[in-house]
Amino acid sequence: KTNKELSLKNKYQIPNTKYQIPNIIWIIGESVEKNHMSLYGYHRKTTPFLDSLQDQKKLIRLNDVNSIGSRTIISVPYMLVGLQNIDPNGIFYSAPNILEYAKSRGYHTYLISAQDLRWVNFDQLVGKKSADYFREGSDFASNVSVSKGANDLDVLKSSILPELDKAKSPFFMVLHMDGSHYPFNLHSSREFKKFLPEGDRNETNAYDNTLVYSDEYWKEVITSAKRKDPNVWIFYITDHGQSVPLALDGSQTSKGDVVFNGGYESEIVSVPSFIVPPQNYYSLINSRRNDLLSQSDIFATCIDLMRIKPVFHIDGLSLLKMIPKNRVRITTNYVTTDGATSATAQVFLPNKDSVLVDFSRKSVEFSNHKVLPFEKAPSYLLKLFEGKY
Repeated sequence: KTNKELSLKNKYQIPNTKYQIPNIIWIIGESVEKNHMSLYGYHRKTTPFLDSLQDQKKLIRLNDVNSIGSRTIISVPYMLVGLQNIDPNGIFYSAPNILEYAKSRGYHTYLISAQDLRWVNFDQLVGKKSADYFREGSDFASNVSVSKGANDLDVLKSSILPELDKAKSPFFMVLHMDGSHYPFNLHSSREFKKFLPEGDRNETNAYDNTLVYSDEYWKEVITSAKRKDPNVWIFYITDHGQSVPLALDGSQTSKGDVVFNGGYESEIVSVPSFIVPPQNYYSLINSRRNDLLSQSDIFATCIDLMRIKPVFHIDGLSLLKMIPKNRVRITTNYVTTDGATSATAQVFLPNKDSVLVDFSRKSVEFSNHKVLPFEKAPSYLLKLFEGKY
């Protein structure tokens, strides 16, 4: 066992209770823009299976979830430790990840990714050493890259479903999808290309087909998991959104406003998320569907379900408890896993306004474009970052 695992064992005392800890599956998507999902009202039927589950009151769509960062290397590692804030000094490296918490509670742990996790030691960032069963994209395909991992349905059939079938309770699975990354046309197979012609590789038809393909993946995972255990919890959230369409050369969107997914635009930061809970939790989770949520909240909800008290500070809030109406959320690129190359953060206020904080220039810019130096900025803003820069 790692030192962190032993520390968790020593600090956490399993409560004397008859509560049965649940099986949990956490699916992490890639580059999914919620305004292209019929689950969120898009005019094309891109997610018919999810739509049907929502109609049957088996799935809860979360409507106001913010990403921790606009890039995979930020959002995925940080959501797995329940943090959301700037982190240029690497607090992240002291925080136990969700797999370590699960193992301390006796879970059989799985991390199965379709992506190339050897990229910048991404496998270590997301907890490779904490998974009892670990597979990543290059285990399934020889030509994986940052832009294109193994096909999701191939990973599903060769690894996820067989492991799910023989998994012993309690199990905790993190499933990391290839999803809808650019170039879009590579992320769906021929039989799922519903919207034609695709034209160039990064246009709208090509993107929408990636969601049709993903819907089949979600269908297989959810159906198989519920067949194995009707009371399993299934969480889904993407790493960040995506501007659609992109220009062919990738330099700028054809809408002319966003370069890839590096900024704080709403289609990047406001991300889709859904939960398929046990039926007796449906009403509770459904009451949270319009709350001010963050990616880090899935972490908090999972350890709450495990009946574990965190041994390290977390920013996430459990959906099993009330979410404050005055919650402030932070999206940033100013973190250690991204090399702290962009010293900015976007603060999202409860009234839907936002403030851009620039740590290199020591200034804040409000939604009305008013700019103030730190010394004249509201104190509540700078208190959000005390001790972090």
